Amino acid sequence: MRFRMGQVQWVHFALATPVQFICGRGFYRSSYYALKKRRATMDVLVALSTSIAYFSSVVVVLSGQGLSGDMSLGHAAMFNVSAMIITMVLAGKWLEATAKRRAAAGVAALSALSPDNAILYDVREGVSCHTEVPVSVINVGDIVRLFPGDRVSTDGQVIDGMSAVDESMLTGESNPVPKRKGDFVYGGTVNGGGSMLVRTSAVGEEAVLSQIVKLVNDAQTSRAPIEAFADRVSAVFVPTVVTISLLVFVGWYSAAVFNWIPREWWAAEGRFFFALLFALETMVIACPCALGLATPTAVMVSSEVGTRMGVLFRGGGAALEAAKGVKTVLFDKTGTLTMGKPEVAAVLVGEEGANAVEQASVILSDLIYAVESESHHPLASAITSYLRGKSGEQVSAGSFAYKISELEELPGRGVKAVVNKGEYSVRVGSRAWAFGEKGDLERQLLTASELAQIDRMEREDGLTVVAAVVNSSLVAIYGLEDTVRPEAEAVVSYLKSELSVACHIVTGDSEETGRAIARRVGIPTNNLRSRAMPWTKIDVVKSLPEGSGCFVGDGINDAPALAASSLGIAIGAGAPVAAESAAVVLVRSDLRGVVNALALARATFRRVRINFVWAIGYNILGIPLAAGVLYPFFQIRVPPLVASGAMALSSTCVVLSSLALQWFKPPNLDTAPRSNGAEMYGISTRREAFTIWEEADEGSDLVAASSAGSDASWRAVETPLLDGEMAV
Repeated sequence: MRFRMGQVQWVHFALATPVQFICGRGFYRSSYYALKKRRATMDVLVALSTSIAYFSSVVVVLSGQGLSGDMSLGHAAMFNVSAMIITMVLAGKWLEATAKRRAAAGVAALSALSPDNAILYDVREGVSCHTEVPVSVINVGDIVRLFPGDRVSTDGQVIDGMSAVDESMLTGESNPVPKRKGDFVYGGTVNGGGSMLVRTSAVGEEAVLSQIVKLVNDAQTSRAPIEAFADRVSAVFVPTVVTISLLVFVGWYSAAVFNWIPREWWAAEGRFFFALLFALETMVIACPCALGLATPTAVMVSSEVGTRMGVLFRGGGAALEAAKGVKTVLFDKTGTLTMGKPEVAAVLVGEEGANAVEQASVILSDLIYAVESESHHPLASAITSYLRGKSGEQVSAGSFAYKISELEELPGRGVKAVVNKGEYSVRVGSRAWAFGEKGDLERQLLTASELAQIDRMEREDGLTVVAAVVNSSLVAIYGLEDTVRPEAEAVVSYLKSELSVACHIVTGDSEETGRAIARRVGIPTNNLRSRAMPWTKIDVVKSLPEGSGCFVGDGINDAPALAASSLGIAIGAGAPVAAESAAVVLVRSDLRGVVNALALARATFRRVRINFVWAIGYNILGIPLAAGVLYPFFQIRVPPLVASGAMALSSTCVVLSSLALQWFKPPNLDTAPRSNGAEMYGISTRREAFTIWEEADEGSDLVAASSAGSDASWRAVETPLLDGEMAV
C-alpha cells in the first residue's frame, strides 16, 4: 500500500505528539520556573528547539502543504527532529542518573549494614534474660548482648567480655580490632569470636554509622564554588546560542531568498525549512549539558571514593576544592602527630635513694603504683602502665598492702601522699615541685653530670621528666614521651616531596618537646610554633595566604583553628567538637588520610578540568559545523538527529570521565624519599633506656640492682627499643 505524503505527516504527528508533551513535559515545567526567575537554563534550550521543530511541522500539516516524491525529504521529517531530540536528551539524563546512583551505592551499602534486631540484656529477679527486639526500640543506657558473629546493633561501651571486632566498614582496615571492657564498639561492625555486653551510648541519627551516611549525602549534594563558574557560563551561553541560532536562520534564509546560494540546495525543503534546520542543529548541538555535569558528577564520585578510604568530605565540593589548593599544612602535635598517650621512654633510678628505704623493689613497684593509680592524670596512667608491664599482675596485687591515708593532687605539679599512717611520704611530679621549690634536695641527690643528663632528656629529647621521691630520698626519675604516630614521618615526607606542601607544627606544648617531635617526623624546627593557645592557632592560620592553608587537629582546643582554616581536617578519634568544626573528617586515626584527602582532591579537579575542556571544546567545534560553515564547500550538514546524539554523547563522555575516579588509588607513601628526621639531626635511632629492674637468678622477685662496689650512684641497664626511638 502506498501512503500519500499528507497521510504520512499525520502519522508522524500522532507519534510525535505524546513524545513532545508527555516525555518532554519535564523540560517545559523546568523552563517555566527558570524563566519565571529570569534564568536561561539548558532545559530552556531543549524546550525551545523541540517546540520550534514540532510546531513548525504542525503548521505544515494543518496547512495541507506536502511534497511529491521522496517523503524522507519532506516537511514531515521535522516531527522526527523534535522527537529524537527529546529522546536523546532523556537518554543523557538517564545516564547521568545512573552515574549518581553508582556514586551513591557505597553510602547505600553502609546504610544497609545496620541490623534490624538486637539482643536486649536484662536481669530480672536475679536471672539474666535475653530478648530479641527491633533496634528502633533500643535506648541510650540499654545493655545489648553480642554473640560471636553478630553485627553490632548500636554504638556503645563494652562493660563485660572481650572479643575482636571487624571495623573495616568504618575504617577500611581489614584486621579485627581487639575490644575489652571500657572500649567502644560501633553499630554496623561485626563481632568476632567472643561474647560481650555493651551499654548503648548512641542510637538513631546520633550513631556513628548514621552520621557518616549523613555526611556523605550532604557532601554529594553540596556545590563546589567552581560550579558557580559553570552556572555563569550556562546563564550567558543559552541566550548566546539562541542569538547565534537566530542569526544562522536569518543568514541562510536571506541567502536563499536573494539567490546567493544555488536553488538545488534548498529546493527539496523550501527556503524556510532549509534555514530552520541549520538553526535547530546549532541550537541542539550547543546545549551545554556536558558543562553542567562537569563538576557535580566528579564531586559525587570523589565523595564515594573518599568514604571508601575513610575520608569524609563534610563540605562536599567546597571541601574538595579547598583541599586541591592547599600549599601549607599546620599540624597540631598531641593526638595528631603523636598518639596522644604518653609512655615511659626512660627511667633513671637512684640507688642511694632506693637503698635508704626497706625493700627497694617493692617501693619502686607497689608503692609508686599505689599512689599513681589514685591519679587520673595521663602521666600517672603512663607510669602505672609501665610498672604493670614490667612486673605483670604482681605490682597491682602488691599495691593493696599500702594504705593511703592522705592524698592530694596538685594541678601542674603532681601528687603527694602519706602511706601507711606516715610510714612513707611520697611525692611524684615535676622536678621543681618534687625536689622542692629551691631545688636544694635535687642538688644534694644528683651530681652535675646527672643533672646535665636529665636536662638533656628535657631539652634535646623533649621528654617530660617526672621525679618520684620517698621520704626525701630519690627513688626514680621517669622520662615520658608522647609516642609519634608510626606513619607521621612518611606522611610529612610525602607531603613535602610529592605534593610540594610545606609542613609546620603548631602546639601548646613546650618548645623543647615540639622540637623533639619536629626532628622525629622531619619538619624543620624553624617551622615550629610552641606554647600556642587556641587564639594563637587562629592567628597562625589567618597569617597564611587565602585558600592555601590546612590545619590538622583533634582536640577541643583545635576547633577554632579548624573552623578558621581554609581547610580543617579532624582526626576521627578526637573530640566531637573538632569534627564538627572541620570540613574533612578522617574516620580512622591515621595521618595517611591527610595525604589521601589532598591527593584525591587534586585528582578530582584534574578530572573536572578535563571535563570542562571536553565540554567547551565540543561546543567550539560543534557550533560552526552545525551552523553550516562546511556546507558551501562539501554540502555537509549535521542533521538534527546527529546533533542531538552528539549532545548526548558529550554528556555521556563527561559522566564516564568522572566515573574513572572510581579507580583512584591511595598514594604509596613508600615511594616518597624519607627525610628520616632522627638521622637528619644526628640523633641515634636507638635509645639507652635506664632502669633499675633486673631479673634475679633466684626466683622471680624483682630486686634493686646494686653497683657491686662501684661508687656510681646510678645503675643503668640497657633495654631493647623499637626502631625510630631517640637516644636519651
